[in-house]
Amino acid sequence: MTIDARPARFIVVALGAIVLVAGCAAPAQLAIDLPITGSNNRIEMPHYSIVVPAEAGWRKSAAPAPADAARQFEMLYLTQKSGNTMRILWVMRNSILSPAMQRATAKEVADDYRQREAESMVENGVRRHRYQLSGIENGTQIIGGKTFFTMDYLTRGNAEGAGKEVAQKTTLFVYLAAERGNQHLMSIVFTEGVVTDASRPGAVPDQDESQRHQVIQALATLAVH
Repeated sequence: MTIDARPARFIVVALGAIVLVAGCAAPAQLAIDLPITGSNNRIEMPHYSIVVPAEAGWRKSAAPAPADAARQFEMLYLTQKSGNTMRILWVMRNSILSPAMQRATAKEVADDYRQREAESMVENGVRRHRYQLSGIENGTQIIGGKTFFTMDYLTRGNAEGAGKEVAQKTTLFVYLAAERGNQHLMSIVFTEGVVTDASRPGAVPDQDESQRHQVIQALATLAVH
């Protein structure tokens, strides 16, 4: 995990780097704890709740982060494997520290946050030769009547173990509950990753729209309190 050390506007976590590290392990190596079923798919955190599609292969796992950070950010870490593709859905609550950002509009906050996330990935991932970053594209998506500010990107890097490459397609969803006056934001990362032989680079994760639709279904239920 990387916490942004620049003048504080948010407590910024370098999500691209974290997800890549998690995705570098072969799917079977990830610590998986609990399958999501109809009896536990509504997940209540101290300041938000979300309903995850049941019996769909999602599993609740321990976030690959220190325990105190997981508590501070109220991290929810879900994994799903189908075929050669591992999917990760990572939800967290992030503090907005700057008074100026607290007064800014939701879009202004989201724009600044996405820019800082992209810069952090370049600084902590690309420049350290951990992965390549491409295809960054910002957008907006209305889900369940809520506005999510998105950032799509693709990363490629060396996986754990000699001769392996990991490619990941990722969407960052940023949600702010109010148009102005926010002290926190929700940061949700959905990534699809595939580990392949580095001698045959260029593979991309399977594009399964039904799996992405499950993520959209979950985001539609997100409630911040």
